[in-house]
Amino acid sequence: MAYKIATDALEECYGDSAPCTHLSQSAVLISFFELADGVRGKAWRTLGQTLRCAIEMKLNAVDANTSWPPESVDEWIMQEERRRLFWSLWEFDVFAGTIRRAPSAIDWKTCRTMLPVSDANWFSGTPQNSCFLHPDPLRRLKDLKASGNEGGRAWFIVINSYMREAHLYTEQLYLPDPIPKPDFPPQLEILENAAACFKLSLPRNLECSESSLEFKPGSTDGRTLDALRYSIYAMQQLTQMMIHRHSCVGSTSRTDFEQMLRNPDDPTQDSRRYSWSRFKHAAENVVRLARFCPADHVQSVSPFLASTIWIAAAALLTCEIFALTPVEADASRSKVEVLRLLLDHYASFWKSTNSLVYRLVLVRKCLKRMTHGAESRHVTPPDTPDSDQDLLLEAMKNHCPPTVVDPAFDNPLSDWLLEPTFFDADSFDAYGTFDLDQFIMSITSGGEPPST
Repeated sequence: MAYKIATDALEECYGDSAPCTHLSQSAVLISFFELADGVRGKAWRTLGQTLRCAIEMKLNAVDANTSWPPESVDEWIMQEERRRLFWSLWEFDVFAGTIRRAPSAIDWKTCRTMLPVSDANWFSGTPQNSCFLHPDPLRRLKDLKASGNEGGRAWFIVINSYMREAHLYTEQLYLPDPIPKPDFPPQLEILENAAACFKLSLPRNLECSESSLEFKPGSTDGRTLDALRYSIYAMQQLTQMMIHRHSCVGSTSRTDFEQMLRNPDDPTQDSRRYSWSRFKHAAENVVRLARFCPADHVQSVSPFLASTIWIAAAALLTCEIFALTPVEADASRSKVEVLRLLLDHYASFWKSTNSLVYRLVLVRKCLKRMTHGAESRHVTPPDTPDSDQDLLLEAMKNHCPPTVVDPAFDNPLSDWLLEPTFFDADSFDAYGTFDLDQFIMSITSGGEPPST
């Protein structure tokens, strides 16, 4: 109903005129809840229309002619409201584009809207200088630090931008290219260094630790600050996974992947082994985050972060299936279980039908099918079909609507992974290579599993 009211108002009241701020804010809220339910066709199109309206309102150029200090506090407060509206949409665009494996709709290079400041400054009417999101990663961080803006959202946007750049670049590595690329291209090294500089420059009040994430009930300001710390830390881990995903698990055969794990002294695998260690470490940091946060923290953080938790869980599932000893397999499996239950909490509170839990079960089944019948099998946990089946049925019952796979994805691997009837060993082996990167991103980006 909210969507219909907003759409009717846009068509009947504004026609060819730019919408007002209040209508745009309503559209942002509608887009948020649709995206939280899954980046499927309707949510994707709603976001597109909302972004077009924002550009029409010139929210991407709020500070094209801004001077500092501001002439009026009231004017600064109004401009900050417009900045926050734009950067909310920017975050939606980054999230949806990453999940859909699609280009960004907002052109960062032509953006003339400064990063938002803290709630404390805005609510108290205390003007605070800020900066633009510079195209260069290191300059981006230096400008924010020099501006004196310690608002958590601004710092989250910067680390989020690193993640998005890493994702966009590694997506290009799958395109055919006659010129071979190095195992770890300099563009990714720059982003890794920028992420390290970000960690060293982060204001102390935004650093994440076990003692700093309390999410105390009744403390709105405290929970908001904890949510910012949580979000920044989670995005730091996702940035590392995006930087290293292709180098460690992209386009490698199952044999090569197993050799990397089995032979730590093999110099030919040094680059891949380094990236895998960074990828795995980031995934384990997400588990640490889940361990020391109270269960109800999902009420205070963005539901978009559930996808970060899912990717970490999928990586640890790989550790479980390819473990060299039963103890290592059990340890990895216990970490996956922590993240699976956390995904359940996200889905329960946010009423999400985007079944990340269901897809996690599919990953385990696929990886088991992949390793089944190998000539040289390492130690893996015993198959528990009854347990897996119970999880699968539970996930389908609690989280899966009767919808079909989104036809927008023409990647046959994605369609195949999301179609349970295709899960047989012959189909899996026909693809020849174990591309965990494509495997994980394909399932993350796909539509809901089909009804059976």
